[in-house]
Amino acid sequence: MSHPRFNPSAVLPKSILKKINGPAADTAPAHAPAHAPARAPARAPPRSATALAPDPREQRNREIALYHANLIQQQKDTEARILDAIIQLLDFPSSPDADPARPSDADASQFLSLITDFQPSDYDSLIEERKCADLCAYALCPKPPYVNPKGGKKKFIIGKGNNLTILPREKVELWCSEDCARRALYVKVQLNEEPAWLRRGGVIDPLELLAEKPTSTPEAESTRHVENLHKAMANLALERGEGKISSKSVGLVKDTIIEKEDVAPAPAPSAGDLAKSLAHMDIEGYEPHTDTAGNLVERDADGDWVL
Repeated sequence: MSHPRFNPSAVLPKSILKKINGPAADTAPAHAPAHAPARAPARAPPRSATALAPDPREQRNREIALYHANLIQQQKDTEARILDAIIQLLDFPSSPDADPARPSDADASQFLSLITDFQPSDYDSLIEERKCADLCAYALCPKPPYVNPKGGKKKFIIGKGNNLTILPREKVELWCSEDCARRALYVKVQLNEEPAWLRRGGVIDPLELLAEKPTSTPEAESTRHVENLHKAMANLALERGEGKISSKSVGLVKDTIIEKEDVAPAPAPSAGDLAKSLAHMDIEGYEPHTDTAGNLVERDADGDWVL
């Protein structure tokens, strides 16, 4: 069986797809001009010299904003530094057997360095934190605070000159003794009220601890005891009349009693003196009379009372 041959002269079947006749890509539209001019890119107008200069008001506002931003950052840094110092001071002193009256040089210098930025309110926070840790509020004392076993909400404190002060119990039971309270408050009164981030030029007043009284040696204590004993024995001998009167007793009142010698008779009172002495007995100018028995007798001038 032979296959059919392709005849090029034969008419091809018509396609069912609709052909869209559009303008050619290389041909311009009928309404377009023959030659369209090319447009140059737009250039920004040149800025004048006055436009390049910054606005003084904006510059001032920018400086103020930067100042306050730096101030807030300094405040945050200082508060963080104070908080770290309080945490470090909870572990003070370095030795559990340290003497608060004579602390070590390392502890004393570090303590004063840590509280340089403190205000009195920050020092109060340190006192409260040490109280919660069951430690004496004085940072250089390792002892626990004194607790009154009798209880009570108030405590009476007798100061110098019999001055009586009534304080809450929680304000008193912060220290192990009155000496530590005096040492801690001596440091507190030296702190600056102004915040550390507002102090001009970083001026820092040097802080110092309370100067303790010099301790005496055993030899000095023995010598003072002997001197006091000699003074007591001399005073006792003077009371018995055995000792000599010292120069300090010159001008003092003597205890010698001497009878006054006065043998002259006393003068008799006169009638005028007697009338003056009875003047206080007058009642609105009326002088009451007395009988022989000493009883007061009232008599009318006309005597009409006689029966």
